[in-house]
Amino acid sequence: MKNKIPKLCHHKGRNLGYTTNPRTKAVTYHGQWGLRETKSNYEKWLAEYLSALTQPESQSSEDTTPIGEPMLADLVTAFMQWADGYYRNPKTNLPTSQHHVLRSAIRELKPWVESGMLCKDFKTKDLLAVRAAIVHRDIMPQSQFTPKKKLSISSVNILICKIRLCFKKGVEFGLVPEPVFRALMCVQNLNWRTAPTLRNPDTIKPAETVSIEKIQSYLKPVYQLLMKVHRTTGMRVKELVGMRWSEITPEKNDPTLYCYQPSTHKNSHRGQERKIFIHEDLITAMKSIRKKVWEKDFVWCSTGKGINAGYSGQMTSAAYYLAIKGAIRRYNRDNKIQIERFTPLQIRHLVATEIRETDGIEAAAAQLGHARLNTAEIYAEQSFTKTKERARIKPK
Repeated sequence: MKNKIPKLCHHKGRNLGYTTNPRTKAVTYHGQWGLRETKSNYEKWLAEYLSALTQPESQSSEDTTPIGEPMLADLVTAFMQWADGYYRNPKTNLPTSQHHVLRSAIRELKPWVESGMLCKDFKTKDLLAVRAAIVHRDIMPQSQFTPKKKLSISSVNILICKIRLCFKKGVEFGLVPEPVFRALMCVQNLNWRTAPTLRNPDTIKPAETVSIEKIQSYLKPVYQLLMKVHRTTGMRVKELVGMRWSEITPEKNDPTLYCYQPSTHKNSHRGQERKIFIHEDLITAMKSIRKKVWEKDFVWCSTGKGINAGYSGQMTSAAYYLAIKGAIRRYNRDNKIQIERFTPLQIRHLVATEIRETDGIEAAAAQLGHARLNTAEIYAEQSFTKTKERARIKPK
């Protein structure tokens, strides 16, 4: 009887992809269902499982492969070992977002790695072939809210830059000849002339104040207050839903303010301190809306529905997103005037734009927690309100 190949199954209760080993009956979870990384983890597991079936029991465990010139597999292994230690938050010991970007980039080299290519034989034509393969294929959704679409020009360029970084570190490790890396650096980045079929990433527009006000009656009280805090502070969505009472303390110099200092945030691994000031009236409202069944330290709690059914605990970004989406849908159903959909990120952009208009870009950067002004400029749209007011003054 032939051995059946284990399939990637869907655990609907936990929304995870898993496989069962027919020999040991052990269950292995590969990640959230529908993600590209989950499918990649399953393929890796399946390859190891099939190789274990075909390997003779009498085969020696020692590696008898003769030592020769370094291959791409050696380069990838050395590079990811370096990245595992370098791109890691020293406080939480968790990998940063850049670590996941590197894994996505290195995954594009899989056909060349499996072919056993030597590092010295990887030429510019191979890097161009990698880029062409990325451009002409559809990617799987990276989250439950991302539709299936082609990568943007900037996303493709980022992946190619990370691959070049791998070969740069290879020169440092002594695995890649220096002329190979110099040749790869000559590959020009894509732009709208060289890749006219690729989409440019759409600029994220700030949410409209009128739209936010219209959907308030269609939100539950907890989400109304959550959006009010978000509308006032402009903090990141994960900072908002992950608030803890242990991280909120009264401000010493001002009794009307409280200071929220999240222990983990986007730039915590760089040693950057994050302070978010909240008015005491909002703190009082946050305490009054709490329910007895909520965890003591969590500021916001929710119960999961739909794909998150069975979840009960600290509020998630998905719950906040779905609450806004549902409120907009119910408003459009009950009213003839339709409002455009917006996301929590667009509320952050709205706060940044308003602060820039009244107090300048430096104040917007401080409020958003950005170390660089050019990053704040992406969030805060330039407003010409003051310019128009100045132009309305009659010349003397």
